[in-house]
Amino acid sequence: MTSIRTQESAAKFATISIVVFWTIVVMIPLTIMIFGAVKAPDELAINPLGWPREFHWEVFKKAWIDAALTRGLKNSVILTAASLLSIVVFGASAAYPLARRTNWSPVLYF
Repeated sequence: MTSIRTQESAAKFATISIVVFWTIVVMIPLTIMIFGAVKAPDELAINPLGWPREFHWEVFKKAWIDAALTRGLKNSVILTAASLLSIVVFGASAAYPLARRTNWSPVLYF
């Protein structure tokens, strides 16, 4: 019979192993994508999986300007703020009568 401490350490090892494995599975494509984004096109064609010889950050600046991302970011912030404000206002307005003891309370708090 194994002790509880041995079972707990085996479960902890299994959990850590799964987390490490999943981190590697997620990080490899993310790293390849980031390296591809900062490489020159000829270097990307020659060595798509390798470390970049030079980091070309000007590509991001050009993409930001060409795609007008500042306007999109501003619109996203405005929409998010308006949505958040309306959710808080309507949520609080709906929660107040529901929090009071009504006939629906047992159903709502199930």
